[in-house]
Amino acid sequence: MQTNSKRKGEPDVKIVFWTHRKMSCGKQTYLFQIEAGNLRTLSKIKKQIGGTVSGEGYNPQTKSTILILRREFESSLQFKKFKEQFSFKFEKVKN
Repeated sequence: MQTNSKRKGEPDVKIVFWTHRKMSCGKQTYLFQIEAGNLRTLSKIKKQIGGTVSGEGYNPQTKSTILILRREFESSLQFKKFKEQFSFKFEKVKN
């Protein structure tokens, strides 16, 4: 994973995502893995993404907290528009 901060002075954050489930009605469930060294930043991003917490962890090498969120979207277009509102880049993981 690479550092995904876009703005100068913002803390380093890593956000990766993958498609968890595609339903026949067109809805899609995505999982987001957020890694941040600052709990305030992690909480802020968690609130912006929304969804349900699916897992938590800690990386002792980077001293950062990891959070996995699950969120459902009506379509892939809705998800694409959702991603564009963030100042952070999202990295897709193939599954």
